[in-house]
Amino acid sequence: MWILNLLAFAIALLVSVGISESGRNRYWPCSPRSCQVSYWSHWSHCSHQCGTSGTQTRKRIKTVAESCGGSCSFALSETRPCNTDNCQNSGTPTSQGCSCKPGYRGTCCEEGKLKIQIVCKTRKKFLHISIVVYYEGVCKKSFECIVIRG
Repeated sequence: MWILNLLAFAIALLVSVGISESGRNRYWPCSPRSCQVSYWSHWSHCSHQCGTSGTQTRKRIKTVAESCGGSCSFALSETRPCNTDNCQNSGTPTSQGCSCKPGYRGTCCEEGKLKIQIVCKTRKKFLHISIVVYYEGVCKKSFECIVIRG
């Protein structure tokens, strides 16, 4: 019987100092603590060279987790559009790249063909010179000249 009395006394003592059955302090709860996050990473490379579908992403991580009912309202990822006006040679942006005008090709209309005709007069005959310029991008150029006598 003395064991039951001792057990009842111990329970009454625990209740009187504010300890619940789960072992947590009922009268002095912990304060809510919100999360903390790292700085943003650098933006990723653009997913497309041109067109309307290019995106870049940057991320950050939780450095301290929320606790005691705190919240974490920070975004951990951001996305933005990129390379949306990157069609060359007056191409039109599409979801797959660019729609090129006649004479141009490539994902971003970076490859093309430009034909120039020059007419020269000699003493007796006209010389028709056709110059066809093929180019890729901005740096590479090759020339092909054809002289047509008529």
